Amino acid sequence: MIRDQFFQDTNGGYAKYANKMIFDQTWSRVKTFEESTGLCLDDGLTKEQYIELFTSMKPRKNSVFKNYKYALLYYVRYLIDNGVLPPEHEAIISSIKIKDTAVIEEGSVVQYYKDIDMLRNAIWDSIRSAMVDDETVYYMPAVILYLAWYGLTEEEILNYEKSDVLDDGIMIHGNKLVIPPDILGIFTRFRDADGYYQLAKNEIFHKYAYSNYLIRTERTDHLNHVQFRCALYRFNHICDNVYSLTYSVVFQSGIFNRVYRMECDGFKLDLTDGATASRVFCDDLSDGTRRNNKIREYEFYKSLFYKS
Repeated sequence: MIRDQFFQDTNGGYAKYANKMIFDQTWSRVKTFEESTGLCLDDGLTKEQYIELFTSMKPRKNSVFKNYKYALLYYVRYLIDNGVLPPEHEAIISSIKIKDTAVIEEGSVVQYYKDIDMLRNAIWDSIRSAMVDDETVYYMPAVILYLAWYGLTEEEILNYEKSDVLDDGIMIHGNKLVIPPDILGIFTRFRDADGYYQLAKNEIFHKYAYSNYLIRTERTDHLNHVQFRCALYRFNHICDNVYSLTYSVVFQSGIFNRVYRMECDGFKLDLTDGATASRVFCDDLSDGTRRNNKIREYEFYKSLFYKS
């Protein structure tokens, strides 16, 4: 089978691809596409099917799209050189641009997160799009964003301790919160990590500074607010900011999600009352103008996800 030959060929196949990490990431997406559609790359695809394949890879920026494209072209050229596919397949793939994929509308960005699943997808897509050697390097901004979703202030996140991450949940304001297992896995792995690997000419291990705090790097055992925001800025920029992975957006989305679920559970909330609004929105809304603005923001959030 030509696919087996490609991966075993030491003269022109997989062994000769310069960046195997990128090829492996691309190939993982190819296999997922094939399994979900019943199509096989070895049989050749139409241009529309190639576009569908690229769309399924969710390339949020052009540099990531080009990495996928070059890896795919390398494999297809191998098929062409071995007489499996006609030469026009190379031209078809070469003609496809990122704008042809239906990944995200141009100019559109996330305004709020509907729920934890939407946030999880954005975080994982950003980590995978970064194509780093060790995903652990992005666990810190991921953990920051999840803690923001669960309602912690910047200061509380910066002072969050490793001991607050349990093997069966996390501590939020003195109470244990049970969270989805895959998200908890990020917390526990980051809690226990001594550092992360980077592949240069040789494999380099960046050791985290010793710290009781969860949010730390190889340079500091306790981040300040500027370092906190820079970490999120770099993470958000991986996908050209379309996900709005900022503290304020995620923090506010988490609050709105919890208020909406309270309403769905039958709680009668008089949001025009200053004390009630301040309590549920976790903000000082004693001023009528600020309170009305927050209510309008909340109504907008509901209009995005819960059509009446």
